[in-house]
Amino acid sequence: MAGDASDFYRLADDLAKVPAKSIPALRSGMTAAGKAVERSWQNSARQVHGGSSHFYPESIDSEILPGFSSVTVEIGPNSAKKQGFLGKILEQGGERSPAYLLGLSALTGAEGPTERIIDQAMNPLFP
Repeated sequence: MAGDASDFYRLADDLAKVPAKSIPALRSGMTAAGKAVERSWQNSARQVHGGSSHFYPESIDSEILPGFSSVTVEIGPNSAKKQGFLGKILEQGGERSPAYLLGLSALTGAEGPTERIIDQAMNPLFP
């Protein structure tokens, strides 16, 4: 089989550029996925929690955590926000309250959409 290796060298060069471009693309995709889970969790919390914990849904937020070799999104009640401290009690239950696990439900429901968001962010990077 005869031929030249220029196609292989071009492909190798293209693939070498993927890691540098992947972090911004992944960060963008994970930010969008985090916001989607945040909104879903907030909406469920609004439906379930009212009365004395009506500020709790607004304490749920998402944030990208910087890292060298990973892109991480933290999603959940922010204790710095009004009623954010209720997260552990309302989500995991307490002595006098059931565990609602709304965050787990929001995350489980986001698996398919998150995969699509990441795929859309990463797909243009591959030749």
